Amino acid sequence: MMNANNGFIEHRSRTGKEEIGIGDIVHAIAKKWWLVLVFGLLMGAAAYFITRITYVPLYTANASMALNTERSYDVSMVDTYSPILISDNVLEKVVAETKRTVDLEILRDYIVITSPKNSGIINIAVSDLNPQIAMDTANAIVKIAPGVIAETMNRGTFNTLDFAKMPVVPDPPEYLKNTAIGAILGIMMGVLIVIGLRILFPKIRGAKEINENLRLSVLGEIPRNRDLEDRMKTQLITDPEVGVPYVEAFKRLGIHVKNMKVKTNFKTFLLTSAMEDDGKTTVSVNLSLVLASAGATVLFMEGDTPKSKVFKRLAIKQTFTDLKKDGIVQKDLIAKIPGMDLYVMPLKPEENRSGITINENDISEMMPLLENEFDYVVIDSPPAFILSDAAMWSKYVDGVMLVVRQEESGLDMLIKTTNILEGVGANIVGCILSDTKNYQSSKKSNIFKRFSSRKIKDNPREVIKKEA
Repeated sequence: MMNANNGFIEHRSRTGKEEIGIGDIVHAIAKKWWLVLVFGLLMGAAAYFITRITYVPLYTANASMALNTERSYDVSMVDTYSPILISDNVLEKVVAETKRTVDLEILRDYIVITSPKNSGIINIAVSDLNPQIAMDTANAIVKIAPGVIAETMNRGTFNTLDFAKMPVVPDPPEYLKNTAIGAILGIMMGVLIVIGLRILFPKIRGAKEINENLRLSVLGEIPRNRDLEDRMKTQLITDPEVGVPYVEAFKRLGIHVKNMKVKTNFKTFLLTSAMEDDGKTTVSVNLSLVLASAGATVLFMEGDTPKSKVFKRLAIKQTFTDLKKDGIVQKDLIAKIPGMDLYVMPLKPEENRSGITINENDISEMMPLLENEFDYVVIDSPPAFILSDAAMWSKYVDGVMLVVRQEESGLDMLIKTTNILEGVGANIVGCILSDTKNYQSSKKSNIFKRFSSRKIKDNPREVIKKEA
């Protein structure tokens, strides 16, 4: 950061590392619940269709045997007898009995042995594509197994409880079971992906992350206006539908800026961000409106004109070349917003031009002249990580404000952006956290309703009326 007293650059130690607790993980999952849900639905659907495609109708024949004993010890040994039923000794005799040619391992996979606890009963279920073979195999097992068990264990005898009958209907496909398993696995996969993204690409959640990881103070927190019906519309504090908390947040930011001017005589500021859609332009123009509504003469310099909805709403059609007379920018040629001393200057020579807007000589010569004409100069620049404009202009302003969108701006990208700005000698005075969610909507807050009815002298909505 550029030290205001001696001008040297102090490089902060930024590692981009942060501790992630259970609360952070829960919050990340809650924020990306839709992603977890999508994975669950996709995996569930995939499991359903795989089950449908791979389903092979099998017929299951069921038989059972009962232990003939009065001793409870023998009953408890039934679980020990069960593996004997699918042993090679038994299955070889079963194959010979049914006159089949089949691998014992394959046959074993189609036999299920169960035993209700302390019942002394063994149930045998045999599945096969042919219902006759399934029945014959089950009956062969209950015929052969008692003799093998008696020879092997030398205790207790088994009697056939139920012989197998030929199954008529094939086993139904396990759609519900497999779909549920697939959905659960998908949800688990979605949760792991969300946690992985949270760890690998941390986002800024609040002032704490900014203070700890960027070593910067938070100048203001701009809430998301939940009362605004059109989310794509740029939210100006002059719009009647914006909530009172939204206006008050910008008024507090304006107070911070005015205090900086009193303490350090800072009056020219550049607002930038790491990436697009962080709310930079909205913050810039609303800060200008607040300062101008308080009686200051403010110049709002729009350096991101081609993508600025605000610029179109202010009905400014000038280009930078329209403001020059004899090679010098003239104040009387700059567009003025009716009702207050707010001037708007475009920095794009052509509306659709990409890349560098104005050259470095223009900005270096222009800034000292503008400082004498205006109380404040607010510059909205393109994202500093994407274009070089912010880095070029930042050397000629008193302070740079970095706009950070809550839960959207990436920590690693912000660290790289601050390093870019400080590398050219920019004085980053702090961050503005935009689109915060932790506030009460004005329509639901009795406190804001009560105070919003009072006439505030420097409320921008009382001062300026313009066409949207």
